[in-house]
Amino acid sequence: MPALDSSVTSPGRWGLFGTLCWSLLVGALFIVVQTVSALVYVAFAARHSSKFDFGEDLSRIQYDGDALSVATFVSALVCVPAVLAIIKLKRGATLGDYLPLSVPPRAVLLGWLGFTVAFIVFCDALSFVLDRPVVPEFMEKVYASSNSKPALWAALLIGAPLFEEVFFRGFMVAGLIRSRIGVPGAVLASSLAWAALHVQYDLFDLSFVFLFGVMLAVARWRTGSLVTTFAMHFAWNAEATLETALVIGGAIS
Repeated sequence: MPALDSSVTSPGRWGLFGTLCWSLLVGALFIVVQTVSALVYVAFAARHSSKFDFGEDLSRIQYDGDALSVATFVSALVCVPAVLAIIKLKRGATLGDYLPLSVPPRAVLLGWLGFTVAFIVFCDALSFVLDRPVVPEFMEKVYASSNSKPALWAALLIGAPLFEEVFFRGFMVAGLIRSRIGVPGAVLASSLAWAALHVQYDLFDLSFVFLFGVMLAVARWRTGSLVTTFAMHFAWNAEATLETALVIGGAIS
């Protein structure tokens, strides 16, 4: 049996109110850093290349793959340390308690990766049956616009999962799971917050994001390890990025 999360008996964690307040602050910080990073990138590119028009590129910034890569890395570099600092502000809290990095048994890890693959197949099959594009329009535009595919791959496979797992499945789940809302509330709240971060997708695709968030939160609780959720998140993003590259015929390098 996989080890259950020790949060029920673990001391030194922010409670319900503290976790929610700090989460709102981190979310606001993330939005500000992402926006400023993307704007700085567009301004820099427009200034150093005659091919760029600041006004036009500003209107297309949400679909600019290079701007997304920069914003993803910068936000991870700023927001991950912010989360670590918030944890340390709580008397008695430890990083190892909030962000457990123990590697689960191989069978357990492979089992959760198997669930991830099965969920990916389900999502693609449902999209196909409902005659919807398997690859969201947002991903197509972002991938096609990127001039540095390796940077985009690194941002999507490493930068994004790093911050999101530390924040949502690390800080949020750890804090909420031992509050009065318990495991169900922690899973639901962290999954809704994670889905809200992906507003670039329509409601259909957002439902998949939410459901996968639920799977990640449950995996965090059941295995007591962020290694599990990072591996699942990595696999999810890798499949989505590879699928995008194949659909639009883009090169990986």
